[in-house]
Amino acid sequence: MSASCFLPGKDAALRHLGALNGRFRESLAHLFERCSGHVDFDPTRADALLAQLDRPLRVAPALFGHYFDAVDAVAAQDLPALQRAIDELTTRAPETAPPALQLRPLNREGFTEEEEAAFRRQFVSDSLHDSQLSHLTGPPCDAALVELRASLALLRDHAPTSYSEMETLVSEIVPAHGEAVNDLEFDGASSLKRWGTVLINMSRSRSPAALAETLVHEAAHGTLFAMSPVEFYLHNGADARYASPLRADPRPLDGIYHATFVLARMHFAMRELTDAPGITQDARTEAIALARQSRKGFLDGHAVLSAHADYTPTGRRIMEGAHAYMQTLETC
Repeated sequence: MSASCFLPGKDAALRHLGALNGRFRESLAHLFERCSGHVDFDPTRADALLAQLDRPLRVAPALFGHYFDAVDAVAAQDLPALQRAIDELTTRAPETAPPALQLRPLNREGFTEEEEAAFRRQFVSDSLHDSQLSHLTGPPCDAALVELRASLALLRDHAPTSYSEMETLVSEIVPAHGEAVNDLEFDGASSLKRWGTVLINMSRSRSPAALAETLVHEAAHGTLFAMSPVEFYLHNGADARYASPLRADPRPLDGIYHATFVLARMHFAMRELTDAPGITQDARTEAIALARQSRKGFLDGHAVLSAHADYTPTGRRIMEGAHAYMQTLETC
């Protein structure tokens, strides 16, 4: 199996974005069809939103959240909630593509109270508790923005392939203050319900290279969401738990699939830094160490998948591409 289906880059990102938008358009069209006659909406604006998705351009991450709110309302037969979600969807269309890699701290300057409530609803899950998220304000916020810009510059200047994919697919990076819960602290998070957003815990101390790796990590989850087919990657259910290469707690096999793919992308980015001629020796040394950690984690995760995964055809193709990339490397 060739590694080509795994490798990052702007051209690959545009293909993934086009595929994701196509699936999103199809689902939205079905949603509007089902809503017709049950809730009020302007069909012209609905058509404008659908037309926007005909192009491989990012849309506002909040649109995904409104879509999932609408789907949940349909399932609950909650017409008022459905009306609110459809209103939000059609009010935002048509809309120009949001700026790439916008830094949007989680505080009242970055989010209104209503926007923050939606953001939390889209991110909070079994893996991320609401109590782990708090505002980032004042000097800590200013320092976090400086750190993020430095790490983004490191990727832009010395890992251009990884960066070009990130800036094509990611619309907003949301730095927040993270709180530990049960001695567990999160690095970052991504969510299909707010695709195009990367959430980063800036209460953790990291070097520029390590923070760059964290950004690549979370962006890679978004890439995998965009690559995923309707049937996703595995036929395995969510009940069984296995050792994860990125988490202390056992995870469903789907989570291990995500982690294993992401580790390969982290490795690719750190290898870019390692090979960059203009990088400092300290940064190169750290990038080599981080790449080795990612390689070990990938091999651990791949071993679990090899033993237990019941792949869908696309899920197998993606993971075989990641494995083929790793197999081409003799060191770190």
